Amino acid sequence: MDVGLLRTFLAIYRQGTVTGAARVVHLSQPAVSQQLKALEAQAGRPLFVRLARGLAPTPAGHEL
Repeated sequence: MDVGLLRTFLAIYRQGTVTGAARVVHLSQPAVSQQLKALEAQAGRPLFVRLARGLAPTPAGHEL
């Protein structure tokens, strides 16, 4: 797994939103969304549940 993708994952995990994570890792919101999609494809399962106001980690997300 790419270190940059893991850095983005950690930012999403800590911030709880793609927008907040984008600010932390200095990327655009669409770039962070793309990276999340790539991470979930590599993991073979969802890492976050999309909520009305952000993201919550799934059990797989907590494990990672």
